[in-house]
Amino acid sequence: MVTNNNATAFNINANAFHDLQNANSLGGKAEGDDKTFDAWLGDWEYAIDRTAIVAITDHKGQIIYANDYFCKLSKYELSELMGQNHRILNSGHHSAEFFTELWQTISRGKIWRGEIKNRAKDGSEYWVYTIIVPIVSQRGKPVRYLSVRTDITDRKRIEEALQASELALRQRNEELQKALADLKAAQAQIVQQEKMSSLGQMVAGVAHEINNPLNFIAANISPAQTYTKELVQLVELYRKSYLQPTPEIAAKIEEIDLDFMESDLLDILNSMKLGTHRICGIVKSLRTFSRLDEAELKLANLHDGLDSALTILGHRLKAHDDRPEIQVLRQYGSLPNVMCYSGNMNQVFMNILVNAVDAIEDYHQQLKRGLMHPRSGNAIPYRIQVSTRLCDQNWVEVQITDSGLGMNSKTMEHIFDPFFTTKPIGKGTGLGLSVSYQIIVDRHQGELICTSEPGEGSTFLIRIPVTPPPGSFTS
Repeated sequence: MVTNNNATAFNINANAFHDLQNANSLGGKAEGDDKTFDAWLGDWEYAIDRTAIVAITDHKGQIIYANDYFCKLSKYELSELMGQNHRILNSGHHSAEFFTELWQTISRGKIWRGEIKNRAKDGSEYWVYTIIVPIVSQRGKPVRYLSVRTDITDRKRIEEALQASELALRQRNEELQKALADLKAAQAQIVQQEKMSSLGQMVAGVAHEINNPLNFIAANISPAQTYTKELVQLVELYRKSYLQPTPEIAAKIEEIDLDFMESDLLDILNSMKLGTHRICGIVKSLRTFSRLDEAELKLANLHDGLDSALTILGHRLKAHDDRPEIQVLRQYGSLPNVMCYSGNMNQVFMNILVNAVDAIEDYHQQLKRGLMHPRSGNAIPYRIQVSTRLCDQNWVEVQITDSGLGMNSKTMEHIFDPFFTTKPIGKGTGLGLSVSYQIIVDRHQGELICTSEPGEGSTFLIRIPVTPPPGSFTS
C-alpha cells in the first residue's frame, strides 16, 4: 500500500542539526524542567527507540543514521549499515516500478507513505509501515531523508492467514457448489432415466401387444382383397347369366344397392390395408423409440431415431382448433451408422422436438393475443426443420430449428440447468434439456449448442463423434 502526501516537506536547513548539537552549549532547559537539553534529547531517543524504526540517509540514499530498533529488527550492526542504501534490506517482494515511484516522490520533496517487506540479515522477512520525509535545503532540494517505520509483521501475518483462510473457504465453497450441482444433475438424470425407462417399458409392451394382432390383420388383408374381388366377379357372372332375377332377389339387390356395395367394399379393404401399414409404421417407431434391447453402445442409424420421434409426435403436428399444421422439413445428409447409445439419442431427439412443438404453440397463442407481430416475407410461421450432415468424416451433426417463440439471453443462460423450466406447473419438469446435455456432452463426448432470439425461433445443434475414442464414452 502506497500513499503520497502532496504537502511540502519540512523546509529544514541542513544546519538545523548543528543547531540541535549547539543547543547544549546554550545551557537550555525545557520550561518547567530541570533537565538539560542533552538529558531531554536522551529521553526522546529512548522513547523513539522503543516505538519506531528510524533511519536517516543522505541525498543519495546512503544510510548515515539508524537507531537501535532499526538494528535490532534488521539484525545488522550499525557499522554494517552505515554507508549502505536500503537495497541491503530488499526482500525481492516489490517490483522495480514500486521503488522507482517511491524515489520519484521523495526526490520531488514530497512525503511518501506505504508498506514495505524487508529481509533481515539472517534471511527472515518482516513488514514495516514507512513514512519517508525529505529534508530540503533553502533552495528546496532534498539533502537528507528521514524515514520512520513501524513494525507491522504480526498484522501482515494475520492478514495473510485470513486471506489464505478466505481462499481456502472460497475454494471449499466452490467445491461444495460443484458437488451440489453434480448431485442435482445426477438426481435429474436418475429421475429422467427412471421416467424414460418406465415409459420405454410401457411403450415396448404396448407395441408388442398391438404387434401380434396387427400382424394377423395385415397378413389377412391381401387374401381378403383377393377373395372379395373373386366374389364380386362371381356376382357379375350371375347377373350376366340371369338377366331376369326373381322378384325376391331383385328386391334385395335394390335394398342393398349392390353396385355401390361392390365398389365401396374394395375401397374399404384398400383403406384398411393403408391404415394397417400406417399402424405398423407407428408400432415400429414405438419400438425404435423404446430401444430397451439397445441400451449398450452399438452402431445406429440416427435418421431412424429422428423419424420415429417425428412419427410419435405426428398427432401434435396436425392442425387443430385454429392453429395450422406444423410443417416438418427434413434435409438429411448421407450419414454413416454412428457408434452411440441409440436409446439415449432417441430420448434427446424427442426432448428437443417436443420443446420445438411447445415453442411454436406458444408463438401461436401470443399471436392470437396480439402480443406478437406476424412474420413478414416468405417465412413459414409453423415449421420445424431437421437437417443432418457429416463433418470432417469424424463427426455427425444434427440441427433442429423451430419457428417458435424464441428465448432471451437470460433464459438461454439456464436452459441446461436441472429443473429449470419456463413452462407452466404440470407441463414441464425442467429435466429434458438438462438430461439431453448430459447425454450428448458427458456420455457421448459431443456438443449441444443452442442459439435463439426472441420472436425468431430456436436452433439446437448436436455434434457427436462417428466412432468414439477408446475409453471416452461414459456408461
